[in-house]
Amino acid sequence: MWEEVTHVVEDKKETQFFIDWVNLAALTPKYKQQAEDLFLQVANRVPELATCRTTPQSAPWHVEGPTVSDGIIRMLATIFAIVDGAGLLHIEEFVRHKDLEHEIRELEETIRERAATLQAYACVHDIAKASTASFSAPAGSKGEQEGFSKHRYRLSDEATEKEKALYLKLLKAFHSSHQDLSVPELMAAFYDQYEISVHYLGHAKKGAGADFFEARENVADFFRLPEDDRVLLTFMTRYHMDVLDFFTKGTNEQKFELMTSRANKAGLDGDDALDAMLAATFLDSTVGSLAYKDGTFFIKTEAIFNWLYSEQRAIPLRRARRIEEANRREKKKLMQILEKSALSPEEVFTMLNVTFGPERGQVMEEIYALVRDRGRKIDFGDKTPLIAGRIGEARKLFDQKGSS
Repeated sequence: MWEEVTHVVEDKKETQFFIDWVNLAALTPKYKQQAEDLFLQVANRVPELATCRTTPQSAPWHVEGPTVSDGIIRMLATIFAIVDGAGLLHIEEFVRHKDLEHEIRELEETIRERAATLQAYACVHDIAKASTASFSAPAGSKGEQEGFSKHRYRLSDEATEKEKALYLKLLKAFHSSHQDLSVPELMAAFYDQYEISVHYLGHAKKGAGADFFEARENVADFFRLPEDDRVLLTFMTRYHMDVLDFFTKGTNEQKFELMTSRANKAGLDGDDALDAMLAATFLDSTVGSLAYKDGTFFIKTEAIFNWLYSEQRAIPLRRARRIEEANRREKKKLMQILEKSALSPEEVFTMLNVTFGPERGQVMEEIYALVRDRGRKIDFGDKTPLIAGRIGEARKLFDQKGSS
């Protein structure tokens, strides 16, 4: 049926480096405003969350803003963007891992399906940082001169409210003489000059503990989470730093199996819990954090890829299930898009005068492939221009609904 190619549609998807994608796709004025509004609504009901607005943070791991709330805002904005259609396979660093395409699609879908739970996670995962924050500065530094050397002579290393306020006051004064700098540049320059680091020893365990049970419940109530998702919220909060410790430096099948065991012990479905944990890690350690070292800003993606490769090796059958589920979901999505683009099977068969038989299946498989693959050549004889136009519309819809 398809003779020599007569018409080709070239509409290749552009990719962006992760830092650019965050700024251009996620941290738009629209999504930032939505995130700030949501944060304030929750903080007004949960005083423990409000403390994140006055809890300092620093390089090397957090130059996205002066307080913990800045990272939370980035996480919430990114959830809004992805729910709206921002795609992870527009990110250059992700596209390069072609062998992880199914996993990255699944990660994106998890964020959409669990948006409310992940918004709750963004609000609670660092809720104990205010009560665990401490400072350090090396000997001879300006930070030490200001009193920010490690509190080794005190019974507790935790910073006082006065010390936190002093840090933010110094940063504000520094900003007054460096108003030409962006926020990350300001944070980096301040760190280079004062060498003050902020730490939060044990904040994950404390945030998942009894001291913050009521706060977690209040956040869960705000997002109307069912009981299983409340258990998941505590699980993700408790172990979010372990994930970074386990997977930042390399793959680790044993640690992945440990995380599976922990999820099962908590009474959670292992597959679902680990999918959510990966989504939480993506939001927290990549878009929720901007790192800085030796004059360079960067987003940390190692834990994401190492987690996924560890999963492949620890549970190879899970990848097969993931691919099968992704194909099922994509076929359903394609059918809906083809209906909207006047490319339903009935319309295609009528246009091309395809009779009953195996050829009908072949024709529709080709239509599916053309929507997915922008570089694929289109040839339907004299019907090519008409079908090519509808394929173009379908491709736009396909991109709007995800990163395909």
